[in-house]
Amino acid sequence: MKEKIKYAGASGNTPFGTKKKLLGLLLAVFMVLTLAPTTARADVATEKWTDFDAPDFAGGAGTKDDPYQIATAGQLAKLAKEVNSGIPEQTHSGEYFKLTAPIDLSGKRWVPIGYGNESSHSFSGFFDGNNQVITGLYVDERGNGVCAGLFGHVAAISDEPVLKNIRIENATIYAGDSPDSSAHTYGAGVLAGNLTILGGSSASFIGVENCQGTGKVDSEMKAGGLLGSASYANVSDCSADVTVIGTRISGGFIGDIFLGSYKNCTAKGSVSGGWATGGFAGSVSGYDASVEIELCASYGDVTAKDWNTGGFVGYLEKGKISNSVSYSNVTNTVTGWEPKTGGFSGTNFGGNIQNCSAAGTVTGSHPTIAPGGFIGYDDGGTTAGCAFDQEKNPVLNGVGDSGTSGSNQIAAVDTKSLDSNICGSYHGGHTLSKVDAKEATHTTDGNIEYWICTKCGSYFSDAGGMTAIKAADVVIPKSAEHTADSTGWHSDADNHWNTCECGEKLNLSGHSFTWVIDKEATAEEKGSKHEQCTVCGYAKAAIEIPVGGIKTSYAITEGTGSSYALQSGSSLTVRGNGDFSKFTGIKVDGVQIGAENYEAKSGSTIVTLKSSYLDTLTAGTHSLEILWTDGSASTAFAIQQSESQKPDNDVKELNTNQNPANQNPANQNPQSVPQNNTEQTDSMKNESPKTGEDDNLLVLAAWLFLLGSGFAGVTYYRKRKHLY
Repeated sequence: MKEKIKYAGASGNTPFGTKKKLLGLLLAVFMVLTLAPTTARADVATEKWTDFDAPDFAGGAGTKDDPYQIATAGQLAKLAKEVNSGIPEQTHSGEYFKLTAPIDLSGKRWVPIGYGNESSHSFSGFFDGNNQVITGLYVDERGNGVCAGLFGHVAAISDEPVLKNIRIENATIYAGDSPDSSAHTYGAGVLAGNLTILGGSSASFIGVENCQGTGKVDSEMKAGGLLGSASYANVSDCSADVTVIGTRISGGFIGDIFLGSYKNCTAKGSVSGGWATGGFAGSVSGYDASVEIELCASYGDVTAKDWNTGGFVGYLEKGKISNSVSYSNVTNTVTGWEPKTGGFSGTNFGGNIQNCSAAGTVTGSHPTIAPGGFIGYDDGGTTAGCAFDQEKNPVLNGVGDSGTSGSNQIAAVDTKSLDSNICGSYHGGHTLSKVDAKEATHTTDGNIEYWICTKCGSYFSDAGGMTAIKAADVVIPKSAEHTADSTGWHSDADNHWNTCECGEKLNLSGHSFTWVIDKEATAEEKGSKHEQCTVCGYAKAAIEIPVGGIKTSYAITEGTGSSYALQSGSSLTVRGNGDFSKFTGIKVDGVQIGAENYEAKSGSTIVTLKSSYLDTLTAGTHSLEILWTDGSASTAFAIQQSESQKPDNDVKELNTNQNPANQNPANQNPQSVPQNNTEQTDSMKNESPKTGEDDNLLVLAAWLFLLGSGFAGVTYYRKRKHLY
């Protein structure tokens, strides 16, 4: 039996031997799969764009005036492949490139332009994105220890902008150490992993302007939203809205800054990391004046599990930051050592921070060391004109509990005051918009006239923004009394009223009607008229004026021959026997006057001329005619001069050229004067009352008779005397 087993075990043809071989093979495969380095990942595209490069660019000669044109993903891959070759003749150093169309890099893994960390494999040309959008960018360099982004390693050969007008949307960037990496020099960002100047060239800095990126960056070292790291870089007018996940030196805009300048740049994505984590930059270092950051801002939340954590910068060593702001909320989870966490900067080691603000919340986890509202750890730094939001951080000081304060001026202010400071320091001043005054109503508050800043929301009582006020100062409380709303008059057949915003009826009263002639009747055609309220405008249905117009002869029953003394302030009233329901208006001197010049009421029809109208007439006799739909009645009235207007006995003047008709303001409009007045004028002459001129002639005749009689008597006496 033993021999049989031994034989069987030695034989490859037995079932037992076959199973043994299969088991060994499976074990070997398992060891290979588990011990061998992973060459492919499920979440990594297996195909590289550099394997699908185009044979030629779309055009151009590579000069500044005639750059190489790139219109497809394959042509962009051609640039990456040739630069990464390291062959001097193919690296395009000093040559110019320009995108001429949007680029979609979806479906394949992108290999950064400038692969590696050495100048020999860097991009040293000039690239203009022409504001064309690049989408689908996917880079995975985990385990390779190289710079990652659309560009990997970029080195400038002159001070001309190297990267400009580039738009990258929804990119995904991965980077990490290789197993044998020790230098940790790589970086990762949507646009580029690392920027520097080429040694031995004429460049004093590397320029980047007007570039934008969105997406995600995940890197163990120097992770930044737009840029991983940069030395001697001048960056302006750029932005990043990128989720940044890092381990060491992580920032929402850039991971690591060494020397250079940054102006008008923003970071909006959230940042999480370890040592040196900031909303804008992870680490900033240089000499006293060799790094300058101004008019920059961070918005995304910052979370870190190591020391040196700040809303704007994690670790600041030398350099200057001015007129910048952090809106980031900062959280640090360190419990066992100094967290060095602040609303603006985690550590300020000899740096200079001027006119900057921290507007977010700051939260620490250390049991005894509190974070700082503005700076976590201050070691010889200078801070002037800076502030943090005390409303959001009521228990924090400007500087945290660790370290010693340098020369700093940090104000703890309320949210509104801080917003106003930010507007002045970061936004370049307030932009004021006027708000007109509004009356309060029964249901709503009103407001005084004021100005509000459209940037920060601050209130001012003047257009110059010199006097700040609070929001409560502009409010006029709503009234306890009902107030009429803006809907005007409401009415029914009997009454009119206003309404309050709450629905209550106000000013309820009956209508005050007057007749309005819609169409005058003629001898051949009917007319029409309607009653209309003089207050609310409510109108009754129109009624007919018969053909022929005036047919009924009415009379003036009271007020005939009335008089009015100019400037006396009294009135003149006449009554006609016509029905008031048929009243249509009055005429003075043959011209119909407006209803504002008189008052009319029933009984039969009573018309009162107002003094304000009578004072416009000239002294003398005038005619007045009351009109009804079916007739009229006329009378004359006199206008007398006031005592102050009567001339002296010694001076009498008569203007023979004066036309009495022109002295009546109601007749000033030539359109309102009848064109044919012959019949009317003759009638008025016949019907005009006596003025007293005939009586004067009789008196004069009597005096002449008496004088003549006296003269005859004297003559007769003299003759008789002479005879005798």
